Amino acid sequence: MGDHGLRFGKIRATPPGQIEDNNPFFMIAVPKYLRSNEQLILNLKQNSRRHTSHFDFYATLYDIVRYARNDNFRKWDEYDFRTCEEMEIPMEYCICQQIWHKFDIHNDDATKAAHLIITDINDFLKRKTLNGICEMLRFIEVIISAEYLEEESTLKIVVRASPSDGKYEAQITRLDQYGNQGYCAPAEDVRHLCYCRKQLTTVSTMH
Repeated sequence: MGDHGLRFGKIRATPPGQIEDNNPFFMIAVPKYLRSNEQLILNLKQNSRRHTSHFDFYATLYDIVRYARNDNFRKWDEYDFRTCEEMEIPMEYCICQQIWHKFDIHNDDATKAAHLIITDINDFLKRKTLNGICEMLRFIEVIISAEYLEEESTLKIVVRASPSDGKYEAQITRLDQYGNQGYCAPAEDVRHLCYCRKQLTTVSTMH
């Protein structure tokens, strides 16, 4: 198993790529001594076609380690059909198909949401006291705007910002390859949001 799929490039822009960003492929190989347990194998096959999470995988592996060698152990549960809400999975990690309605990228709501994203990123860098080495981002344009209508309206915005020319989603996920742009940031969790000031100095010198 992996921690995530591709996070930039053409594949990330496709519907499967958006799912694999936070929900990569998972494969399990059943130990030979357990393959004779027909109920276990049957339930694993059925569960592979149902909505499961890493919490389910953890519980399964825990049971295998602790109880699988007991001859009388038969607690191989088959999962019920469950929604993301029932499993307490946030929307950005939900792999259930959702219908998003695209709307005008020049819409006032889209523009306001985009500016809010940029402001939040800049405020985050300031709270991390990185505004001295990282450039503050500036809004360029909205690239994608969509709305999910359920019990309440949810907006998905992809915005482009300078000077990094980076693409950011409403969940503050950078959608392009940022390479060494954030090399000066001391921690991995802020590197994709940082555009080091020294790069602007280098560019100015070259011109």
